[in-house]
This record gives sequence, structure tokens and C-alpha cells, in this order.
Amino acid sequence: MAKSNQSGVSDTMKMSRIISRLFLPLVAAVAILLLQPTKVSAASCAEKANDVAAQSGGQLLSVATIGSGASAQCRITILVKSSDGGPARKKTVTVPK
Repeated sequence: MAKSNQSGVSDTMKMSRIISRLFLPLVAAVAILLLQPTKVSAASCAEKANDVAAQSGGQLLSVATIGSGASAQCRITILVKSSDGGPARKKTVTVPK
């Protein structure tokens, strides 16, 4: 059983309070730091997707990040009008980030 000090609060409870006061803010800070690269990564793929759509004269349908780190790529799907008057076609390209 945990020893109680003079104030009637056990050493275990004190340690639990200390840990929760230090640990929870630390976990929150780490989570915030880990989530930031994902936002930057998504933004760079969105920019690349807009560039690809503009260069091809097509309409952007979707964009996705594939992989992570230095090998990450952007998979971009656009709808391109046919040059011969036929129906538009979907075109998917993968470009490095």
C-alpha cells in the first residue's frame, strides 16, 4: 500500500499528478509537430495538381500524396478535353513532390 505523507496524500497520487501535468502537454506538443508536415505535404501536392491541370488545359478531379519523406509523390487525376471533339478523358499522372 502507498505511504501517505503528513497532508494525507499518498506518494503515488503525488507522482500521478506530476506525471499528468508534464506528460499531457508533452504529448500534445509532439502531436502538433507531427501533424504539421502533413499539412505542408498536402499543400505542395495541391499546388502541383493545379499546375498540371493548367498546363494540360484540363479540369482537376483529384490529388493524393503517395509515400512519405524523400520518396513522396503526388498522384493527380485530371479531365482532359479531346482534341478531335470526342468525349473528354481522364488522365492520371504521378509527379515527384
